Amino acid sequence: MAYSPVAQVKEVLGITATTFDTELTNVITDSDSFIDEYLRPYASVPVSPTPTEIGKISALLSAGRFRQRRADDQTKEHPWITEAKERLERYVSSNYRFSPAFTGTGSLEDAGTGED
Repeated sequence: MAYSPVAQVKEVLGITATTFDTELTNVITDSDSFIDEYLRPYASVPVSPTPTEIGKISALLSAGRFRQRRADDQTKEHPWITEAKERLERYVSSNYRFSPAFTGTGSLEDAGTGED
């Protein structure tokens, strides 16, 4: 089960049409895989039930990835992606004692993008 439903991502995007629902579902799957990989050292994944903050992070990350795919400059990370990564780092820092992701650079950059 996805951390965020399509409707929640569409709310972030400010859209209601069903035109992009299939693409959004795929983006959510990719975003949730990224979140799971980041959380794997701390928790059994997928996290269930979904914590509210993880659902919000998933929706924000998915919306950012959807927008970035349509951006003229795809080399620049969409601000929603950056915000989602920062929120995920804060979530881990606040909810887990040991934070291996904060060794080295201390950023989500080491976790990859989830897009291959």
